[in-house]
Amino acid sequence: MIPAETFAEFRKLAAERSFCWGHSDCGMFCADWVWFVRGVDPAAAWRGRYSTEAELSLILKGCGGIIAHFDRCLGGVGIERSPIPMRGDVVIVESPQGLTGGVLTGPMVLMAGKRGIIERQIKLAAIVAAWEV
Repeated sequence: MIPAETFAEFRKLAAERSFCWGHSDCGMFCADWVWFVRGVDPAAAWRGRYSTEAELSLILKGCGGIIAHFDRCLGGVGIERSPIPMRGDVVIVESPQGLTGGVLTGPMVLMAGKRGIIERQIKLAAIVAAWEV
C-alpha cells in the first residue's frame, strides 16, 4: 500500500506546477503519478502534443475516448485495470466537468484542475474505471 507521505510529497510537487494542456492537465497529472511511484511515464508519447482542450478532445475521440486512451497508455507500461479501486490507483471519475482522471487517495480523489490541485470526496459509484498502480 502506498504510504500517506508519498501522496503528500506528490501533491506538493504537483501543486508547484500551473495547469497547462498537454503538460499538467488531469491526464498528465495521472501519468505524473505513475512516473512518480513507478519511474515510468505512460504519457511520454503525448506530452506536449496538444495545447488546448479542443486538441485533447480530438486526440481522445481518435483513441475511442478517455478510458480507451488510459487503457492504451497505462497498459503500455504494464498497468492493467483494477476491478476494485484501491488507494493509489489511477481512476476516471464522473465530475461536473465530465469524465476526469485522478488518483484515489482513499475516500478522496486527487485531481489537477485549472485553478490548482483538487481533492474531492468521491463515491465509489462515481468511479467509472481504475488502473492498479
